[in-house]
Amino acid sequence: MSKVSIATRPLVYSTFLYINNTPWNALAEYIDNSLQSFIAHQDTLTKINPDGKLRIDIQMNQDTIVIRDNAWGIEEDNYQRAFELANIPLDASGLSEFGMGMKVSSIWLSNIWKVETCEYGSGVKKTVVFDLEKVVQNQETEMVVLEESASKCDHYTVVTLTQLSQNRPKQFAAVKRHLSSTYVKFIRDGILELVVNDELLTMPEPKVLFAPYYKDAGSKDKQSIQWREDINFEAGKYKVRGFIGVLEVMSNNKENGFLIFRRGRAIGNTGDDKLRPIELCGHVGSPQYK
Repeated sequence: MSKVSIATRPLVYSTFLYINNTPWNALAEYIDNSLQSFIAHQDTLTKINPDGKLRIDIQMNQDTIVIRDNAWGIEEDNYQRAFELANIPLDASGLSEFGMGMKVSSIWLSNIWKVETCEYGSGVKKTVVFDLEKVVQNQETEMVVLEESASKCDHYTVVTLTQLSQNRPKQFAAVKRHLSSTYVKFIRDGILELVVNDELLTMPEPKVLFAPYYKDAGSKDKQSIQWREDINFEAGKYKVRGFIGVLEVMSNNKENGFLIFRRGRAIGNTGDDKLRPIELCGHVGSPQYK
């Protein structure tokens, strides 16, 4: 048995319940951690995982949320960092950038959370339980780590949230829509299988209009064109790539609008709330908007 630091003033944790957040953004923090763990060890995990993919399974109801993955497991070198606030991971170039996600999301969503993990090749399963009420009352700055023997072939992390707060997910369909659009690139690239309440999330490629310019509709020489324009430019040290297009079929708050990606995942506006700047999309409800 060992201990892991959660060094901060315990009363600070209680404030996390009231930060501005959404259930899908909170859940995305766990997915980011799993993806980063998989990507960092992709050469090995693609050989030993079924279908060579990362699988993340989220089960949620009104009482409990369980997030399970088959990534590498929390590495020994990062284990202490995983539970301290703002302790940046050794590699901050990926999705787990600031060292805040799992802790803040877990407290925002629940009063008690448990993390079980086994790093591939370690032969050790580690379990930590965080009880917000006890941490605050007893001014705790460390948590006990229970260690058990495991197969050296095991590799996973399971986060179980219980005694859910008022922030718990209530509209499961909305959570699925937002998560599928947030991780659409990883899903389409065949890296990620994301399952929520037994549903494998998908997001088909939008169908772009293939038709002649409307002013040429009556012309004998009319030619159909693909109404899509690729975007590729640099702004200082930043590179921007993507595309803009006209949908084959009008859509209202479903397929229409823009997703903005950073490091492979959509940020900001996702699900039904995609980015729709009036300069490009026009006013709500107009044909241009749809």
